[in-house]
Amino acid sequence: MSEREQTAFVQPSYRWAARIIDFGLWTPLALIIFVPSLLAFDSITGDLVNEANKAALTTYVISGAIFLFLLIGIDTLIGAMLGNTPGKALMRIRVTEADGAALTVSRRFKRNIFVATVGFGWSVPFLGWLLMLIQYFVTRKGRPTLYDKMNDFSVSKSEPIEIWRGFLCVVIFIVALSFQAISTEVANKTLNPHGWYFGLQAISEAQRTTEAL
Repeated sequence: MSEREQTAFVQPSYRWAARIIDFGLWTPLALIIFVPSLLAFDSITGDLVNEANKAALTTYVISGAIFLFLLIGIDTLIGAMLGNTPGKALMRIRVTEADGAALTVSRRFKRNIFVATVGFGWSVPFLGWLLMLIQYFVTRKGRPTLYDKMNDFSVSKSEPIEIWRGFLCVVIFIVALSFQAISTEVANKTLNPHGWYFGLQAISEAQRTTEAL
C-alpha cells in the first residue's frame, strides 16, 4: 500500500476521535444559540413548566435530541464550507459518495441525521448506548456502518497517520474537551437560576428530582 493510499477500513477509535474533536469544538457555538433560546422559552412559558419537568426535559429532550440537532447542523455547515470537518481532517478520514464524489450540503446533512438516528439514537438513554455498541462491532470488522450502507456513503482513511499529526490530534482532542467542559459549565451557571440544567448536571438533577417525588 502506498503512503497516501486510501483504505476503506476506518477503525472505530479513529471515527470516535474525529467525532469527539468536532463535537467538542461545536459545543460552544451551539450553546451560543441554545442558551438564549432556552431562556426565551422560559420567559414565554413562565411557570407552566415546573422544576421536575424542566429536569426531565433538559435531560431527555433538550440537552439530548435538540442540542444534538444543533451540533449536526453546525457540523453540516462547516463541513460543507471547508470540504471536511477538523476532526475528520486530522484523522485523515474522508466521507464521500460511493463513486468518490464530494457530498452536497443536503447529502452531508442527511448523513448526519442518519448518524444521529441510527448511530446515536438521538441520545435517548440506553437506546443510544446500544446503537453505538452495535456500530462499534460492525465497524471493527471492517464493514460499513448501517447508516452509510443504507445511503451509499463511502468512508475512507489515508494511511498512515504521521507522528506530528498524531501529536496534534492529542492536543486538539484535549482542547476540544476543554472547550466542551468550560462552555457547559458557563451554560449551567446561566441556566441553573432558571431551573434548567444541561449535560451531566441535567442527568443528576433529573435523578434527584425523581427520588424526591
